[in-house]
Amino acid sequence: MRLRVLNACLERMAKLATTPVKGLSRRVRDRGIEMVNHSFLPRLQLSNRLSKLLIGGSCGGVGMGVLMATPTLPPPFGTQLDSFHKWVQKQSPAVLQIITINTGVFLLWRVPALQTMMYRNFTCSFASLASGRLYTTVTSVFSHQGFFHFAFNMYALTSFAPVLVDVMGHNLFLQFYIGSGILSSFASCLLQGVQYSVRRSSHILSRPGLGASGAVFAMLAVWAKLFPELRLHIIFAPFISFKAGDLLPALVTFDVAGCLYGFIGNSPLGHGAHLGGLACGYWMFDYLSKHNKKVIWWNRA
Repeated sequence: MRLRVLNACLERMAKLATTPVKGLSRRVRDRGIEMVNHSFLPRLQLSNRLSKLLIGGSCGGVGMGVLMATPTLPPPFGTQLDSFHKWVQKQSPAVLQIITINTGVFLLWRVPALQTMMYRNFTCSFASLASGRLYTTVTSVFSHQGFFHFAFNMYALTSFAPVLVDVMGHNLFLQFYIGSGILSSFASCLLQGVQYSVRRSSHILSRPGLGASGAVFAMLAVWAKLFPELRLHIIFAPFISFKAGDLLPALVTFDVAGCLYGFIGNSPLGHGAHLGGLACGYWMFDYLSKHNKKVIWWNRA
């Protein structure tokens, strides 16, 4: 009976989607009927509105994702408010807390009189740590000065986090998110120190780093290890697709190249933070694979 229900759901979902997600459908079938009893499956957003599924990420200001919705006229403002209210209700408390803090800090950046204070207390660099402002390893994780940087990272958070919250639980996810952000900040500052030892340029040590990219890359690493066969599309180029599992080595290669380039030039991206986040994600997946019942079942099924 459950198998017939699952097959019916899959057929219905295939009709709703404007673009077939064949790899994911096969994965659901291969896992068997027990999957429907696991709480984190519904959070994959395979719902009655699959045609508007968003699965995405942020790569230092470059968004990735699947957008399978057909163009329509904007709904009335009242409908938009209702949709936003429903969206908020679907988000976990952990995600809403992170978005709220990031939004508050982003608004503070909009106040001209606060710019000096924001640079001093909400950006992280080798110089800030050397001066004793260790707290900037935390505050910088929730700090975004540019709108697109803020928007892409929050988009990635709401895309990847729901599944991870269901797998890890509220408290462990928050510890993982904040811890990954802190370690990513230290990794970025360590890279600045190494690059300074080669280039002897003082501006390297004071180059401000900010944003949730390190924590986002950590989430992406865990998510891609859980669902390596799931296909992702670049949101600005939906005709380009790739498996989530293939994305991780590509990101590592790109950021290692960016770190090496930093010894001879200046890159606007936080390559050290990205690599630190990916490392945290790998470690967390290894931990979950050994101690989390849902992940253990998922890997064995």
